[in-house]
Amino acid sequence: MFFKNYLLIAVIFFIFLISSSLVNAFEYKGLPAANTINANLPETVKNENYPNLEPLYIIYIDNIENGSIKKFNKFGEEIQLGTVLKPAVDLKNSNGFWAAHYVKANNRSFSAVDAVGVNAIHCVVTTENYDPINYNKWSAMIFSLGVKEDYDHSGNNCNDSVIYTSIPGGTDLFGGDSAPFTGSPVECLAPSNTWVSMEKYFGNDFSKPMPKYLRIIVSRPNTPLGFPDYFEFENWSSGDVLQNQVMPANGKVLVHYPNGELLHIADVVQRVLATGRFIGSEYAGLSKLRANHGGVICLSTIPYLGYLGNSMVKHNQRGGFQIIPANHAKFLEYKLKIDCIKKDQYMIISYIGADKKTLLDPNYVVTDNVVPTPGFTLSNSPFWEGVAPLFSSYLQPHKPNSWQADIEGNDIYFVVSRDFGKTWQRSPEIHGIQPIPANWTNIRIYLAYDRGLLAPSSSEFSKRLEP
Repeated sequence: MFFKNYLLIAVIFFIFLISSSLVNAFEYKGLPAANTINANLPETVKNENYPNLEPLYIIYIDNIENGSIKKFNKFGEEIQLGTVLKPAVDLKNSNGFWAAHYVKANNRSFSAVDAVGVNAIHCVVTTENYDPINYNKWSAMIFSLGVKEDYDHSGNNCNDSVIYTSIPGGTDLFGGDSAPFTGSPVECLAPSNTWVSMEKYFGNDFSKPMPKYLRIIVSRPNTPLGFPDYFEFENWSSGDVLQNQVMPANGKVLVHYPNGELLHIADVVQRVLATGRFIGSEYAGLSKLRANHGGVICLSTIPYLGYLGNSMVKHNQRGGFQIIPANHAKFLEYKLKIDCIKKDQYMIISYIGADKKTLLDPNYVVTDNVVPTPGFTLSNSPFWEGVAPLFSSYLQPHKPNSWQADIEGNDIYFVVSRDFGKTWQRSPEIHGIQPIPANWTNIRIYLAYDRGLLAPSSSEFSKRLEP
């Protein structure tokens, strides 16, 4: 009897070792893609910022004329996505896109996808962490991937820091089954024929030409509770009057998991009351995600229209609204003179218990009298810029043309409630600068798509993940 029990224990232990080896072969530990010092990461989302990462696919881009753009997925399949119509030749300063400062890769390298959208993808290359106290110390450098429509209508006036592709807006890389996440590492092929993070190629010399061969490693995060199935935003802040009620506290930002767990992770300090004319919404689709980066969630309130151009008549056909973190809102408002505070097209979120009055204080950093090391910190700390799951690693634009896909459970989309979450509907169609109807009380973003979480990877895929 003793021998049989011992043998059974040995067999179970052997199975455990084999299972552990299988999981470790295709999953690795991720780290926060948030790139800000002198502020604290919210404890409410610690698990979401230290997830296990399941590599899903690698995007290869040959940054040469007629170069190949392809995806190699975890099942060993190579899929051609398009070609390069015009390669990028250099990086550009990102000061016009300040959110590029907030993100680095989920492997903690300084080269990452900083923004995913249906109309463009931006990739950042830096060499150090962002210090909001000394925000002018350095500028993030970026290059972009552009949609076919931008090249077709460029009139030979192309941006040298954009890789123009043959891929239409809202498809494949730009909102299809091959989109990366914010925080996905970006690498280039070194002369040694190994893949290295791009900051190792550039060093401190950003005058070097763009590398010819690039890859983006796309992984899906997995927390102890799994992968979230929706985010919900209660659309009010403390003191707002909503449907004849004075709201006693800030609206909650919630994350829901498939096991029923509902977590309060942040607060709303400015509600959204209207739509705006956000470029790119024309490629997103009605009630869809237009873009996600370290400082924004942008949602579309119009159907897919395709290329619109720059005329005011066409511009008024765009529509959507944005959700942004408080420090980013303050920097845009008071440093860059871009209005978003008290602008109805923007919901602003901050840490739990935040006071919305801080939005009216133009100081981006404040004195921190915490003993024993008093100093300065961001005015809204813990901070949310570049922080998962809202502003890194969990959101991709996906499937702009099919509302039916939502029903099939393979999409990212949003719905709204006008009765505090009792009933839900997709967004009505709203173009231009317009008030949202009937006082939306809640907004919910569904992440209902399955990328084969914890499905075994092919040996070839695992091999390609190596440098």
